[in-house]
Amino acid sequence: MTSPTCFISYSWDSDEHKAWVRHLAIELQRNGVKTNLDQWDIHPGIDFIQYMETSIREADFVLLVCTPDFTRKANIGRGGVGYEKGIVTGEIFEGSASPEKFVPLLRKGMPKDSLPSYLKSRLYIDLRDDYKFDLCIESLLRHIHQEPEYIRPPLGKKPDLPHREDSQNKINGKPIKMPNLATFEQAYQFAYSYSGMNKDRQGAEAFAQLWLEKFFNKDFELFKQAYQFAYSYSGMNKDRQGAEAFAQLWLEKFFNKDFEVFKQAYQFAYSYNGMNKDRQGAEAFAFEQLSKS
Repeated sequence: MTSPTCFISYSWDSDEHKAWVRHLAIELQRNGVKTNLDQWDIHPGIDFIQYMETSIREADFVLLVCTPDFTRKANIGRGGVGYEKGIVTGEIFEGSASPEKFVPLLRKGMPKDSLPSYLKSRLYIDLRDDYKFDLCIESLLRHIHQEPEYIRPPLGKKPDLPHREDSQNKINGKPIKMPNLATFEQAYQFAYSYSGMNKDRQGAEAFAQLWLEKFFNKDFELFKQAYQFAYSYSGMNKDRQGAEAFAQLWLEKFFNKDFEVFKQAYQFAYSYNGMNKDRQGAEAFAFEQLSKS
């Protein structure tokens, strides 16, 4: 099997930095990656431009050691780094290279200062901490050798997923259609809640089942609004049984009417500052106004 090849692009920030890059190249060579590095390959008489072009275009991977100086030179197109930037960006924008080919290695500074504009969107390997060098090199070698730490398991067969309408989607032995399950829960919770209808659990379940059987195509919020107004002391002041009966009557006969019309008419008819009718008279007046709306 042919060994992968790589080229290291970097700026000559200092002798210390050049020594670190050389150390990186040695580790790659030791671990089966044929590495092109100017410190090894450049000699008097060589065509440096051709060397850079050939090394970048023919390498399987290009490692870009990012520092603030590297970014400054790349962004202004200065020196070898600037020339290499033109070759790299050409391959990126032309789509002629694998998207995995160009790997930023963050060596110094913050990403916003050390990653040139053409690399800012790429995931980088953080090599700023020398104590984590071995761990990061392992990550880089896995990428180059295409040996990920975790691999996707093989795609299995579709499991047998039986319909469960006959077993789970029943209340008191009666099937509930799937689209109505959410409404059943809403009806049950309102019926069982102290701030709602205050039924016991058996009564709440019976009410929710009745809702699905009789009013499944109606808006539960409308029932809730009618019940609360009917039961409220500041509304019709009915007991819970009377409020439930009124709310069901509303759904059966007046669901397409505007409840606010009824509510306003009732409050005006019953109010001392309005018509001062009793509650029965106010209700009759409100239904009369509703029929005219």
